[in-house]
Amino acid sequence: MAEYNYAGDVHVDALLSNISVAYFQDDSRYVADKVFPRVPVNKKSDFYWKFDKADLLRDEAELRAELAPAAEVNAKLFKDSYETKTYGAKRLIGDETMANYDQPLDPRRNAIQVVVQKLRTRLETQFANDFFGTGKWGTDLTGVGASPSAGQFLQWDVANSDPLGTLENAKNIIASSGLEANTLVIGRLVWSVLRRHPEVIDLVKWSGGAEGTTRQMTEQAIAQLLDIDKVLVARAAYNTAQEGATDTFVDVIGKGALLVHTTPAPALETATAGYIFEWTGISDGIGTSIATREYRIEERRAIAIESDIAFVNKIVAADLGVYLASVIS
Repeated sequence: MAEYNYAGDVHVDALLSNISVAYFQDDSRYVADKVFPRVPVNKKSDFYWKFDKADLLRDEAELRAELAPAAEVNAKLFKDSYETKTYGAKRLIGDETMANYDQPLDPRRNAIQVVVQKLRTRLETQFANDFFGTGKWGTDLTGVGASPSAGQFLQWDVANSDPLGTLENAKNIIASSGLEANTLVIGRLVWSVLRRHPEVIDLVKWSGGAEGTTRQMTEQAIAQLLDIDKVLVARAAYNTAQEGATDTFVDVIGKGALLVHTTPAPALETATAGYIFEWTGISDGIGTSIATREYRIEERRAIAIESDIAFVNKIVAADLGVYLASVIS
């Protein structure tokens, strides 16, 4: 059915957009906006520069005699690109609902919660699709139930497995690039196994405390054990079924794990495994990467609350990430 907009046409509401952003920041079950730097960009698509790693890590400085020229070295630059995509969701509020609701219900606030939840789910599932999986990063390691060979490890819920050894191996792979791994991202199911693993318990329970005391098994405790900055546990779930079909609820991030080197903020001449490019032009000059509008659809006798976000997840340095597949059985 066609939609007709009235009441001043469609405009982006700054207050609604800021409320929407607040919902994103307060949701602790998601990790999509906590791993890689978020880069606000003015253009929907553009280019950025990358240094050549091989040139940067080559040992080319030479002994220099007095008055002799220094050895000439090279560090090539090459272009890469990004192209953001726009995702949106809206919810209609009928005139009858607006005329009859009672406090503490607030149809407008509830509509914002619904559309932001939809966008939040899209951000998380897109994060999983773009960053979790084999063939995306410089190295893939795969968990198996027995007799691991090259490129494999014993799954962490199998007797005699060595999760810390597996992660140390992954850290060493990343370290060959000249940078250290600093962030581990795992799903809820993997976290449940890791935090109860006998090897982990034995090493964590006495560390940092007086004799006879134990430490709580937290993400921070395991991060300290691994000598990395943070362990992030993705706990979000979503329904894979279409409306009307049998509901199927699954974890967005399942049995894989991702170890990366990342930076807390975007910066020039700084390496990071990934970026999230967010187009601020979506908000009609407000400068946010999410735009929330309210407009009327007279034909439906309703108002619409609509939110859009424009972003793209980008692996910018594949060698700074190691993906571990099938971490548990």
